Amino acid sequence: MCTVNSSGRTRTLEGCDNYGSDVTLDIPPGGLYTGSSDCIVDEAEVKEQRDCCSATGDWLKDSAANVFRKKTLYKRMPILEWLPKYDRNDFVGDLVAGITVGLTVIPQGLAFAGITGLELQYGLYSCFMGCFIYVLFGTSKDVPVGPTAIAALLTFQIGHGDLVKTILLTFLTGIIEVLMGLLKLGFLIDFVSGPVSAGFTSAASLIIFTSQLKDLLVVDTAGDTLVDMWVSIVKDFRNISWNDSALGVSAVFLLLSMRAMTFIEIGPKEGKKSWQRVLQKTIWLIGTSRNAVLVVLVGMLGYHLLQSGNDIFRMVGYVPSGLPEFKIPAFSATTYTNTTNGEFVEMNETFLDMVSSLGAGLIVIPLVSLLETTALIQAFGK
Repeated sequence: MCTVNSSGRTRTLEGCDNYGSDVTLDIPPGGLYTGSSDCIVDEAEVKEQRDCCSATGDWLKDSAANVFRKKTLYKRMPILEWLPKYDRNDFVGDLVAGITVGLTVIPQGLAFAGITGLELQYGLYSCFMGCFIYVLFGTSKDVPVGPTAIAALLTFQIGHGDLVKTILLTFLTGIIEVLMGLLKLGFLIDFVSGPVSAGFTSAASLIIFTSQLKDLLVVDTAGDTLVDMWVSIVKDFRNISWNDSALGVSAVFLLLSMRAMTFIEIGPKEGKKSWQRVLQKTIWLIGTSRNAVLVVLVGMLGYHLLQSGNDIFRMVGYVPSGLPEFKIPAFSATTYTNTTNGEFVEMNETFLDMVSSLGAGLIVIPLVSLLETTALIQAFGK
């Protein structure tokens, strides 16, 4: 309520509440004040609020108009621009590239699944699912869509081979990357210096090489660090499988040899005969599709040995066919911890517990993936 204090010629009205603000009015003697303390609003304040609402409305209107512009729509969904221009020559080139890359990612997917500590089929799933999204929203032809060695290594370091946590990590990483795109946070990679990026990539390459070396030599390793794995390789070196090692080294040599074939020049640079042009194109095609050729040859060899009952080489083993069930990831999990008494204790993890266990990986993986993608685009774009 308001209180009136009389002093001489004026009376002062104090304590009137104007939405949290005290109001003081000077009333002449004999004057009459009638009112309440509910609404005493400054005209300037009303004008300021109206201007703020008007500015907000204009911003929303401009943002909506910018989002639904044809130029913005083509930028966000490039397929709307290039699909009407797609012709038969583009289809033939994409068909050859698709077959080549499709056969190449099979061994890569199996290898990446081994790096992450998951079953082999999950490496194959991750190789092709991203293509259906990228065909709509992709903006660069030089981006590798699918798992990478560095991402697989980071996933293992954070998820530790736990399927439920790895799937949740992938899901949350995708959400974070989408938000980064909507909020235009790509500038964050500008704060990562070149030496830091090069050092991280070199260190990851060493760890990946070591993790694949144990499969090449077919030896058992223990530990997650580089030193632990090398110590295990040295200790178990006497159990090396010479047949598998010879096959692996031969495959590497064959890949390098076929790569060198792409630089072979048949005949003069100008004025080649028809058979020279055909031979040149054939050699180039074989060298370019070297990964696919090697996969087919080794696959045929493995099938022949399996049918004849010859086990001189170690096989990958059974990989389930088909696709997994499509559903949202689990936001809670039940784990069993082995106690010192040899008993298993059931522990229920909530969503917050799982996110807490993932820790900084939710920030590191999106940033590293963005940095890796940018580096590849710049390298191949040249």
